[in-house]
This record gives sequence, structure tokens and C-alpha cells, in this order.
Amino acid sequence: MADKRAVREFTVDGDPWAKVESWAPSQGYAVAEQGDEHRRYSKGTGFWTGMRNVDLSHSGGRMRLEAWCQATLAARILSLFILPAEITIESGGFKAVLPRKLGREEVNPLLEALGQPPIE
Repeated sequence: MADKRAVREFTVDGDPWAKVESWAPSQGYAVAEQGDEHRRYSKGTGFWTGMRNVDLSHSGGRMRLEAWCQATLAARILSLFILPAEITIESGGFKAVLPRKLGREEVNPLLEALGQPPIE
């Protein structure tokens, strides 16, 4: 598990933003950045628990999704910096198991709505 982010690239029919905009509040995500072809959603304050992030780009019928957990400085210090600043939501390994599991459970409904297989 060397990758810091879970990345999925796939083809979508039509405009996927309506599905994304429906998904985000249902999972507690808020827009952190927004442009015509790009949006980044975040969940969590990043103080006690690390933030979970989903970065989406859509252009020419292709969509790219990146999802990751962002560790707090406190968590990194307490782990003696074994915990990286960013870690994928994909399963595997012993680092940040709970935040990664929560991230998968939150992102997989979006992937399902877009007709894609879940992140394992």
C-alpha cells in the first residue's frame, strides 16, 4: 500500500455533478474547492480526527476520483510519525484502519451511483 490516494478513472455518461451534489451532503462532505471541471470535498475538522477528502475531475466524458485520509499533526506525533500525512482509503495495512474504513463506506455509494465498482 504505497499509494497515498485511492485513484479511479472511468467513463461517465452525461453530467455527473448532479449525482455528486446529491452524494456529498448525504455523507457529510462539503465543497472545499470548486471549478468548472474539478471539485474537492472534505469531511471532518482535522483537529481530533483526520479529514477525509474526495477530489473529482470531469472532462470529455471521463471522470477521475481520488480519495484519501489526512492525518492530524497530533496523531502523527503520537505515532512517532509512523502515520503518514496522507493515506489511501483502500484497505490493507495497520495504519489509520478506522478512518480508511469510514472513507470507503462514504465514497462507495458515490461510485455505485456513477456505475463503478466499490473500493475494497
